[in-house]
Amino acid sequence: MKVILFGSEGTIGKYVKDELLKKKINLYLYQNKTKIKINPKYKIINTNTIKENYSFSREDILIYMAWGNLNNYNSVLHLTKELPIHYNNIKRLVMCGLKNIIVTGTCFEYKKKKGIMRETSKVEPFTNYGKAKNNLRIKLTKLKQIYKIKMTWVRIFYIFGHFKDNNNLWSQINKNSRNKISEFKMSSGEQYRDYMHVKDLARHIVFLALKKKNFGIINLCSGKPIKIRNLVRNWKNKFKFKINFKFNEFEIPKHESIKFWGCDKKLKKIVKVYEKK
Repeated sequence: MKVILFGSEGTIGKYVKDELLKKKINLYLYQNKTKIKINPKYKIINTNTIKENYSFSREDILIYMAWGNLNNYNSVLHLTKELPIHYNNIKRLVMCGLKNIIVTGTCFEYKKKKGIMRETSKVEPFTNYGKAKNNLRIKLTKLKQIYKIKMTWVRIFYIFGHFKDNNNLWSQINKNSRNKISEFKMSSGEQYRDYMHVKDLARHIVFLALKKKNFGIINLCSGKPIKIRNLVRNWKNKFKFKINFKFNEFEIPKHESIKFWGCDKKLKKIVKVYEKK
């Protein structure tokens, strides 16, 4: 069985790769812009490698996590550049016979509203990033019907615990602490969010992918809302950050709701049913 991983060098992809390396599989990593270190434990493929005559068995799996321009959720490039690139990548592999795919979406696909988000909640993206991801899901759903593939779409909420720096809250606090910057300015911290450790997230992604099922949409979240003000204080204590938080320095971003978290009942049900199989 082959597993093809796109986005192995990304914030979450690195941890998914580590999880896959624990399994008895043939791992293939797709290399685009970021150079992948050569390792006998996996093979590296690129655009030139994937041709129409590249064949897959019904047991092979695609885990697709690649995406760019994540420093700006409202960039038009999400729609004009990222969407067509990633759709074409997946379509090319499906046309080569790949039947099992799992693709990462985002909680930003949901309508901006207060409260809990279920897989059945209304989808009405507020950012171009959310719109592009949702459009990708719609296009892949049509592709799924044509080629009879099994597809799982995971909507990721908020993460912490990763080492790679990006523009999210955890990265900024962690980076300031490493650089011995003792003061961190932020918003009121009164908003509620849903955070999951990146290693737990990676384990769930690999678990779902290896089941080769048509799970549809699944929220990847803790299901436990926490006030940001309390969250960062918990991080400070747990990870020994020598940093002081200055609240009410910035406004809450317009694309974010004051209370926003996910329902994890579907995820828990799947894990309970399949964890012993």
